[in-house]
Amino acid sequence: MSEPFTTYTSRVLDQLLNEFGYSTREIKDRQECMDQSSIARTLSARSIQKRNDIDRIFVGSQREGLGLEFISDLDVIQIFKSVSCIENVADIDESKLCFHLDGKLTAAGHFFLRLLNNDTKLQAFQEFRYALIEKDGELHLSSELFMQKNDDMFAEGKGLISTHTCYMDRKGPSIPKQVKHDEFQEAFLKPILQTLHQDMLVNTIDYVRGFPCFVPCILQAWKTRKRHCNWPSRQTIETVASLPAFVVPVGEKKTKNKDIQWRICFTLGELCLVKSLNNTHMKVYGALKFISKHILNSNSAGCQITSFMVKNIVFWLAEKRQKELFSPDLLWQRIKDALRFFKKCIVEKNLSYYMLPERNLLKNRVTKHQQQCLIEKLDDLIENGQCIFLTIVEDIENGTAKPEVLKARDTMEFAKTVSKLCILVKRNFTLDQLVAYMETEFHRKSLLMRYLYNTCIFAVKLPAMMLQRRDDLSGTEGNETSQSSVSETDKWKKEFHIEFAQRSNEATEMEASQLMGDQKDEVICVKQEKEQETNVTRQTKNMGKRKKKKSKNQEIKHSQKVHPNETQTKSRKEPKKKPCTRERPIECRSNEKTLSIPIKAWTPRFIESYLGNLVSSIVCFALFMQLPREDRLTIINVDTSNPHLYWLGSLVVFVIITLLDWLSGRSPRKATIVLKKKENTHKNYGKIVEAIN
Repeated sequence: MSEPFTTYTSRVLDQLLNEFGYSTREIKDRQECMDQSSIARTLSARSIQKRNDIDRIFVGSQREGLGLEFISDLDVIQIFKSVSCIENVADIDESKLCFHLDGKLTAAGHFFLRLLNNDTKLQAFQEFRYALIEKDGELHLSSELFMQKNDDMFAEGKGLISTHTCYMDRKGPSIPKQVKHDEFQEAFLKPILQTLHQDMLVNTIDYVRGFPCFVPCILQAWKTRKRHCNWPSRQTIETVASLPAFVVPVGEKKTKNKDIQWRICFTLGELCLVKSLNNTHMKVYGALKFISKHILNSNSAGCQITSFMVKNIVFWLAEKRQKELFSPDLLWQRIKDALRFFKKCIVEKNLSYYMLPERNLLKNRVTKHQQQCLIEKLDDLIENGQCIFLTIVEDIENGTAKPEVLKARDTMEFAKTVSKLCILVKRNFTLDQLVAYMETEFHRKSLLMRYLYNTCIFAVKLPAMMLQRRDDLSGTEGNETSQSSVSETDKWKKEFHIEFAQRSNEATEMEASQLMGDQKDEVICVKQEKEQETNVTRQTKNMGKRKKKKSKNQEIKHSQKVHPNETQTKSRKEPKKKPCTRERPIECRSNEKTLSIPIKAWTPRFIESYLGNLVSSIVCFALFMQLPREDRLTIINVDTSNPHLYWLGSLVVFVIITLLDWLSGRSPRKATIVLKKKENTHKNYGKIVEAIN
């Protein structure tokens, strides 16, 4: 194929992957969302299990930013920090249950865990005592016995999610599980999921348990090995070398004593390496995952090419190619390079683990028949993959594509939409709110209360979600226009932005701190403007009060001439009178005009919680419809005995209006709800609602 034709194919594929959710911004959004969710899951798991020696970490494709809802499984690893696995016996920590990593008689990357401190007083010793066996006169931790016990918190829970969780047979070091849909989810999702590509849908969670281990010798060898290109950067190498590794309960296949072997993995280091890749790296990674899952695995006579293998192929490719060669115009060439490298590994039956090259990921995995099938398929993709891809794209545009291809496209769009919706919801949570939400969902037993709770949360976050969606749409439109241009200047700008986005972490942190400083300055400016406005309003109010006082003093002086005793008693009692709160205006202040709707908002106490909320909601609706779209409406519940009913009533109004704006394609209005408890000064009055800009 000619170079211009290959460049055209690369641009078409790059744009298609952007549409499916693999743009730089969307990948980064998913990574940030999963980072926060992983921290929240650790904190909530510690609170639920009432222990502080565990970390429950999200890993895998979703944590890396490539995984989408419904088509990628969720990988979770729980680390017990009360246990420590060490290389050097001299580094023993008496406060923890320590094991020595013995790898003399095992394959590369696998170890025996030999117990060092046989202290029965340690809680960890009692917890894992069931998995200890004696070998050659010493205690070892058996991976086989360890996997026979399922200590997942959802297996022992009594909440709604726990009762719907179904555990499957062991798969390597993981215990796969699936959360079944309830009645409402089944009725709502089943018609939608039936129209999608069934082979692409995934609804499983891989639960893995492990222990932290410290292997400075292995990391030092990885850190100091020769690299001829500019990836990974020196700072990334230092960061990866400082992160702990984990050991998980699985042994090398077809080896002796595999039931007591444990495998080492560098999960956090690999995650750091993935985040250091640029967008073209990530698209090569995503394209290879799709090829391996839906093309190679379906035609390889039982050989499973895992995502872990694909990730290592991308790592080796990134290290052996200059970073400048990973650009949108060279996307297809890099995919072909990855396929050629993978073919070489299949021929040699050797794919080295990037973090530990001595370990062969294809060992005891590929038979001769499977090897032949994979080589034929890879040759076909290298030679004819470009024409096949462009033919499929042309058929989709002309409406003549096969039903399976259309279903695959609809599945990707559906997964992207659901993933984006999840991000929009979680992005508006603080970390504490997300932890509280996870704890509540774990303990909740009522299905009806669960849906009411989630509906209210969704309604609260909806206005902010709409604003974020508008910003995202404006950002994606800018990306599409920049990608559609093919001039040389735009090409160089694009390459510059790709390089600019991949600078060191120190620079990005400095930019983040500067950005936070700029935001603080803007907030200070806004506060100063608001203080100036309040000062002006106070001055005008004081002027009015002075005029009223003058007029009252004149009336008092005039009345003293007629009835001096009566006026003196009245003037003494007037300051003690409380201001009437039955009528107060609802004001919406903007830069141009002020909208004021006075209402009489008192009701008898026995119907306060119903009629008062209804009146307040109707008035809020009328005010909200007249509100200019650039203004923000803040509803403050000042005086009510039942804030929850008023809160729900206001939410219903806001949801209806926001959905109307969503369906009509207009920019959403801005709204904020602030709740205050009732002040016990006016027990017989109903709602007094103030709308303040």
